[in-house]
Amino acid sequence: MNNRYRILITISELIYSSQVRNLYDLLSLIDTEKFDVEVGALATGNEAQADIERLGFKVFRLRLQPTRGFNAEKLLDLLKGPFIIRKKKYDLVHSFLYQSLFSEPFFFKLLTNTKYIYTKSNLEWDNHPKNWNKKSELADRIISISNATDDLLKGKGFQEKIAKIYLGIDTEHFKYSKGKGNRLRKENNIPHDAVVFGCAAQFIEMKEQITLLKAFELVAAENTNIYLVYCGPNHRDDYYKKFLDEIDNSQYKDRIRELGSLGDMPSFYSAINCFVLASRYETFGYVYVEAMSCGIPVIACRAAGPLEIVIDGETGYFTEMSNPVSLSEQMSKYLLNPQLLIEHGKSSRKRVIEIFSKETMARKMMDLYVETLSA
Repeated sequence: MNNRYRILITISELIYSSQVRNLYDLLSLIDTEKFDVEVGALATGNEAQADIERLGFKVFRLRLQPTRGFNAEKLLDLLKGPFIIRKKKYDLVHSFLYQSLFSEPFFFKLLTNTKYIYTKSNLEWDNHPKNWNKKSELADRIISISNATDDLLKGKGFQEKIAKIYLGIDTEHFKYSKGKGNRLRKENNIPHDAVVFGCAAQFIEMKEQITLLKAFELVAAENTNIYLVYCGPNHRDDYYKKFLDEIDNSQYKDRIRELGSLGDMPSFYSAINCFVLASRYETFGYVYVEAMSCGIPVIACRAAGPLEIVIDGETGYFTEMSNPVSLSEQMSKYLLNPQLLIEHGKSSRKRVIEIFSKETMARKMMDLYVETLSA
């Protein structure tokens, strides 16, 4: 086998998300003297593609599975796909695809001698059990990103294929900036001395933004200099409309801000004092790590991913699920003792650098590539 391995990474699309940021961080550190990497995406032309290409990596469209909204262009891509991989002769494929379809590893195993790895970054299985089982049977290794994905894969009989690698983060990018934080506060008319609770998440019911709003109302009654700030994409659906109605009807709406989707997340984290996401369930919880990397303590539910990220009473607190009273009690701990915001923030930053840095993630990924190729 050659000293320089040919690696293909497959992904759905190159729109910035935790998955794409993870890919970018991996590529920014991968040893290009040992690995010749290309990226194949179901959809190209999105915003992150140019950033990946600036790192020196080729990005092209590759489709080895049908998807919803199938059309003539996608059909042509699907027909081309097997010929592309047969010609390229990759040594290893690492799939970032969320989808369960087993056709991707099937074509690689049928047409090439390629080793195949996929990252299990969600807890779906029963939606397409036959597909997930076949995809996992064809895979040489499966990357698990949390104890929750560990338990799922073990329960399905794939314990021997698991490689545990946490999602990594750029701790120099996600770093506290007083200047950025002050600017965001000023732009949104938030006093520089206010205690600000912030939530960053897609607006879906599972993320419990309304539970946080109700908890904020409980503590805002006795604390006049606290604010609540939200950001994240929304679908303008019934849940989001209900959320907006709750704000409109709140007697504290003058201290609540909804900023929409933000491109500069370190500015958001630098503008808040405590990050709160009472999500019912998180496979991992990338935003908790982002906030902690910026030196911000977090409040989360005792649910899967956060259990591996947050240390209760040291980097933040846990709250009961869907319980505004419990959440308000945890928020009040920081209001009664503001020094904890500083202490827990420092511990948070230290923990991320030690365990969840992109350097640790990239090193483990490269070790896994070599181990799999040498097997």
